Amino acid sequence: MVTRLLTRSMPAFQVTCEDTQNLGMGYLYYGIARLLRPREVVVIGSKAGFAPLCFALAVRDNEGTGVTAVTHSATEPASRESGHVDFIDPSYSVDRGDPNHSYGLGMWDDPEEVDARWCEFGVDGFITHFKMTSAEYLASVATAGGIEMLYVDGDHSYTGMRHDLVEFSHLLCPDAIVLVHDVHPGFEYSDGYEVLQDLPQGLYEAARLPIVPGLALLRRIGTT
Repeated sequence: MVTRLLTRSMPAFQVTCEDTQNLGMGYLYYGIARLLRPREVVVIGSKAGFAPLCFALAVRDNEGTGVTAVTHSATEPASRESGHVDFIDPSYSVDRGDPNHSYGLGMWDDPEEVDARWCEFGVDGFITHFKMTSAEYLASVATAGGIEMLYVDGDHSYTGMRHDLVEFSHLLCPDAIVLVHDVHPGFEYSDGYEVLQDLPQGLYEAARLPIVPGLALLRRIGTT
């Protein structure tokens, strides 16, 4: 599966290395979802599917959601119901010159090809693609208070990233985990670092991994 991810979901810019079979940030995506066993994961944006596939593989492998008991050798899930990933991407393409393309590849145009990709990785039934912007998802699909894990890698502009982190915050469960890609200081293709410095006070607590292109881990706090 590692080899398949490294060859079939590139380019990803996730500190991966095909030569050494290093999944880079993918270890964190898979690992944190396996640890916390989220019921609902929302992934905003992906060039070729690396991050959403990592999360979908984790919820598939969890065989349940939540944690009710932990011993030295076992963890009891709160529910045997499987988790699910909502993957939001309007399939904008830099080659087509689409507005707000964020260097996307237009890879998510054909629903049959998208479904075939999920089947290829054995995650069909655990992930759904929404061919729309994050704002459209908020207006037509999202329900309040159910998101336990959010990954932001869509519109890399200041306005777009701030929108996703602020507007989706109202839909997050208490203590929900948010991962934000492309937040390294001075990274020329994203305003992510500036957005992290300018979020409403008391909304999140955050830590940033000091590696290009950058990744931040946020925890939702407060009630507004």
